[in-house]
Amino acid sequence: MEKKYQVFISSTYTDLIEERQKAVEAILSAGHIPAGMELFHAGDETQKELISEWIEDSDIYVLILGGRYGSLDSDGMGYTHWEYEKAKELGKPFFSLVLTKNYLNNKVLSGKLQATDLSYDDAKLVEFRDEVKTKIVSNIDNIDQIEAAVIKSINRTIKKYENNLEGWIKGSSLKELEELREEKQKLTSELVNQQGEVIGMQKKAKPVKDDYIGEFSFEAIRDVLSSTLIEKDQLDEALDEVEHRGRNYFSNQLELDEYISEVRLSKIDSSLAYLLDRKSDLLSSNFELDNGFPVDNLISKYYVSTWEQFSLVKKIIIIDNTSRYQLTEAGKKFISMADISSVQDNVK
Repeated sequence: MEKKYQVFISSTYTDLIEERQKAVEAILSAGHIPAGMELFHAGDETQKELISEWIEDSDIYVLILGGRYGSLDSDGMGYTHWEYEKAKELGKPFFSLVLTKNYLNNKVLSGKLQATDLSYDDAKLVEFRDEVKTKIVSNIDNIDQIEAAVIKSINRTIKKYENNLEGWIKGSSLKELEELREEKQKLTSELVNQQGEVIGMQKKAKPVKDDYIGEFSFEAIRDVLSSTLIEKDQLDEALDEVEHRGRNYFSNQLELDEYISEVRLSKIDSSLAYLLDRKSDLLSSNFELDNGFPVDNLISKYYVSTWEQFSLVKKIIIIDNTSRYQLTEAGKKFISMADISSVQDNVK
């Protein structure tokens, strides 16, 4: 269901009106909702609580950092810097556009900015800029780059955090959503009834079941695989590295974006879930891992190593730093038992 996301634009104001307008146009072009200091009186201490509420109500925060630190609050911090820290404190997904020194100098030469308004080397601004650049930023060298950078960053942020973004949906969509929920409940009920019949037949056909796979019980292996996890921050870090070095792995941006989206939608939350998700590839010996690829390294280190520990898979070939795996007989037995166990759990 299509959602619109509210994007809060943060920057110094009078020197970056044109840049802010470009960002607003980009957000609207992407189908989302811009919000920012146009709604408030800049530098008004009494507005902080209201601004904080707007940042909290927004889904995404974007910083445009130019050549001024801006007016200070009573604690000596610039208002833009304060907004940036507030967004981080609230855990908002954010991205930053940093205007280069060349961009700002050209703006002075064109008469769009007074030289006296430019304080690029101000100590507070330098410290703030260094802090911002510890994250991946878009360096802007001309104003035409702003629209593309904003749209690209919004799309990337939505793909990365879509499960945590609230957004806005049309009121008419709520009825459609309710109808889908009712249909899902109906189908689930029918499926449970069918699964119950299958389990009943299985119990009659095989009242005694061998619960061991090699030296370990099925339950013991399942528990280990279920508790072997790749933490979200580890996966995010690996995907950030892939994105940062994308041209080394992919021929174009579309392939890179499709890969990142595929990883986030795949069942990669545990060694067990990933094994079951990739069983078709493992059965056909088409499961491969590139040992030089950040995400594949994580999967190999945390997931494939546990499969190999219980002899569920075996490595069959290594070509150009790429390892290929296939299920063993023990692995096939484990997956079969896992499928049966899943059906039983659903019925319960």
